Amino acid sequence: MERKNVYFGDVERALRFIQKTESVDAKMKLVSGTKTVDAKSLLGVFSLDLSQPIMLEVYGDDLIRQQAFEELSEYLQN
Repeated sequence: MERKNVYFGDVERALRFIQKTESVDAKMKLVSGTKTVDAKSLLGVFSLDLSQPIMLEVYGDDLIRQQAFEELSEYLQN
């Protein structure tokens, strides 16, 4: 498992993020405070505070994690 911060800022970016996760063959979770949701779940993602950075956890081998982070790179924070 590897973690990185993501930031959406608005509903449209969050929707595009969810659409992109569908093409990624990895298990992903979003963690915000004590709340953990499936990163591919529309209802789960929208239950989080999208105005704050959120921790993205990606599970899988090195190649799967690398592909996931490349696909979702526009949402990653440094």
